[in-house]
Amino acid sequence: MFFVFAVAAGVFLSMGLGGTTPAKKNGECPPPKTEVPYGRNKVLTIKGHTENCTCTLPGGQQGTFPDYTPCFGEKEGRRQVGNCSKGVCVTADSTHGCAGKNGTEEDSTINHELCIFHCKNDNGGIEWAFLPDGSRCVNKDEGEDQPKNGTCKHRPHRDNVQQKETVCFPNDKLYLVGC
Repeated sequence: MFFVFAVAAGVFLSMGLGGTTPAKKNGECPPPKTEVPYGRNKVLTIKGHTENCTCTLPGGQQGTFPDYTPCFGEKEGRRQVGNCSKGVCVTADSTHGCAGKNGTEEDSTINHELCIFHCKNDNGGIEWAFLPDGSRCVNKDEGEDQPKNGTCKHRPHRDNVQQKETVCFPNDKLYLVGC
């Protein structure tokens, strides 16, 4: 009986019915990751995001990442996060606004890591703005597994004044704000 089972299993495996590798479309890039310089001689790996929506496959041919893969694109001279679509990084429309709001309003959604919030404008559209200087935030510069309590700070002569840009600094490194 065991011999019959072993032969049947061998037949199924040889036909590819027992393969455990995920099927990938022809010309599709492997799972994305982006490496960026971080600190002194360190590299931060951002898994699941690609610098652009194409890659060079083994054999030299060009491949593309699947649609909706998160990517880093550029729009109006600023780097933004977008999604791949047919090999091109398409960034989302985003409007800076929220005039007269500070993130405490009922319709606001706060992102404590980026020191920003989203709000609805008078037409029902979504806008964003930076959290006010001094707002609480969560700093993850040391990694996802090492979050630190922080404070959103505006850095004079460095951050955008018109947008009142703030950046999350860990509370134990607030002395760096003036540097």
